[in-house]
Amino acid sequence: MRLIEIGIKQLNNRDMETNVLIAEFMGATIIGSGERKLIAFPDKRITDEDGNYMGMISNNRSVKDLHYDTDWNWLMEVVSLIKERQILGSQNLIDDIDNALTCDGQIGDVYSTVINFIVRFNGKIKEYDYKCTSNSIWSSFDFGTVLAVDLGEATKKAKDELRMNLEKCNDALKHCDITNGFSVTMDLDLIEVTRK
Repeated sequence: MRLIEIGIKQLNNRDMETNVLIAEFMGATIIGSGERKLIAFPDKRITDEDGNYMGMISNNRSVKDLHYDTDWNWLMEVVSLIKERQILGSQNLIDDIDNALTCDGQIGDVYSTVINFIVRFNGKIKEYDYKCTSNSIWSSFDFGTVLAVDLGEATKKAKDELRMNLEKCNDALKHCDITNGFSVTMDLDLIEVTRK
């Protein structure tokens, strides 16, 4: 795939190549090259009103017949699939899509955030495990997994997640008569992050 070549530069240039990227994400097989590409989506099962099988229908298109950048119906199918495929660490990307939908509601903004998600989802995002070696008795939340492009981003996300979990723990301690006044701390610089 040409994910890196497409990159952020072309997010503003809605073109056939980015529509092909979305089609692949949606499960299409790309046959051929250039403008002669055939986009072969999985066959659809057709049923009547009662759910009885009536047959299969092929859904093959040319590159020019992809309308993710101009048709809300096409684009919202992608948004729905993205939310179904939500994986740990991708919430910020999904929030970006939701923000684009609610802010101006411009199809170009939503399209760009969808492309950004797919570019990151299709191989640039990697899974990283983390643990904090602070010898804390609170070992139920001092480890986890985040998704990130590189080790630096993974470390930042892991620290943010640990910080958030510490805040939740300390809030819970404050609301209990027996533990009021107690708090838990960790040295987040001791965090170890490794690629899965």
